[in-house]
Amino acid sequence: MTHPILCALLRGAAPDRSAALCGRIAVLAAEAALPAHFLIRNDLADAVPAPAARTTVAATAGTAELLRTIGALYQQTPFRVVHVHNDDDLRLFLLWRLLTRQPFMIVRTWFPDDAVQPGRLNNLIYNRLTAVNLLLAGTSGDDGAVIALLDRFRLKNLFTVRDDRQLANGGAAMFEHCYRSMTQPSRQQAISGVKNDWSHIALTYITHYYLNQGSPNAVFNLLKRYEQCDRAVLDRLHFVIVDDGSPLQPEIPELNLNITWLRVNEDIRWNQSGARNLGAVYAKSDKILLTDLDHEFPEETLRAMIEAPECGRSIYKIYRIDQHSGKSRKGHANTFFLSRARFMRFWGYDEEFSGHYGAEDYRFVKFQKAHGCRQRYFNSRYRCHIRADIDRKREYHSLSRDLSCNTPVDARKKFELDTFGPAAGHSRTFLDFTWTTVREHRREISTEPAVNRGWKRRWLWRWLVGER
Repeated sequence: MTHPILCALLRGAAPDRSAALCGRIAVLAAEAALPAHFLIRNDLADAVPAPAARTTVAATAGTAELLRTIGALYQQTPFRVVHVHNDDDLRLFLLWRLLTRQPFMIVRTWFPDDAVQPGRLNNLIYNRLTAVNLLLAGTSGDDGAVIALLDRFRLKNLFTVRDDRQLANGGAAMFEHCYRSMTQPSRQQAISGVKNDWSHIALTYITHYYLNQGSPNAVFNLLKRYEQCDRAVLDRLHFVIVDDGSPLQPEIPELNLNITWLRVNEDIRWNQSGARNLGAVYAKSDKILLTDLDHEFPEETLRAMIEAPECGRSIYKIYRIDQHSGKSRKGHANTFFLSRARFMRFWGYDEEFSGHYGAEDYRFVKFQKAHGCRQRYFNSRYRCHIRADIDRKREYHSLSRDLSCNTPVDARKKFELDTFGPAAGHSRTFLDFTWTTVREHRREISTEPAVNRGWKRRWLWRWLVGER
């Protein structure tokens, strides 16, 4: 979601210079298609050219009237960034933020000849309560004044822009970069490049496939069904799909999912250990769901996982329903709902098992449990389905399932863990191959995270309690 910028000029000294800057910012906002609103004194309003959105107030307006105007404007246009150009306006918006507890950041413009006095109060106002101190350095002839300003007071959170008189070339690009960086976590701009924000993702669904038969429908049909889920689920769900070196490489369809599609470049038989490790690396959330292609999760199960607390030291198995018989079954040996942090802390799956069938899932669980994890079942009201729609002669793989090669490997790892302790029993082989990112797509979302100011202050409690 993109929030508008509010550029305010209500009080303060040297208003003509600040008004001229507001006018140039209005031109920049129009050219760069930046949503901006201007709150300005009526005697300076002509400095902001049409068609810029603006609200005017009387030059004689008192503090109470200005606070009411700011509140009404926020209800109409909830801004995330306020750009002010003098101390009087800075203090006014700090007061309004204190009174209303509304979340927004403040950018304060500094001109080279601005006066500022050192002191604890100013350090609090400028370096802690102000998000960005935007220094208009002007031309090279102003360097002496800039140095003198910074000598008088050590401004932090400093963002310097050259060529403020024209706001051209690098100056305009830097202004745009500043605004977009503060209001658009996902953006594309000349200086910052392409940036995508995934912090809204609550669950990453990781699966992999190896197709050496005639059709990719087992993969595509599953994802197309997931595409029909409720928007509230899809917005917070990320899919990581790993093609484990398949000989069959069909054209990937456009899907309106948060999705990262990866392809292992080498054809390593039974490389599900590596495929899952790769999927975990690209996951955008701590809660991850590791599963095989022949399992499907109903929308209500995915929603429950999205809304569930962090997994911590618990590894959850999922009860299943057989779509052929309708009967309930225990969880699959290689389907897990768990913490990505815990997964990575103990090196994920051991890729020494890759190349041959079996044992990697069993050893993964045993190794995690030995390091303090607890294996349990997810709420039995939420289950997954064993898919009945896969044609295993046309849409799957034909690899042989023979445990012979990996049985002695697993026996040695058990012996090492039992005999030599926590550092033994895992080869640390991890991503022992190359891969390509085939496609990545991020859904456009319109939801906002809930305000949770107290969370950061509870850091000591989290340090004392630790992981669940």
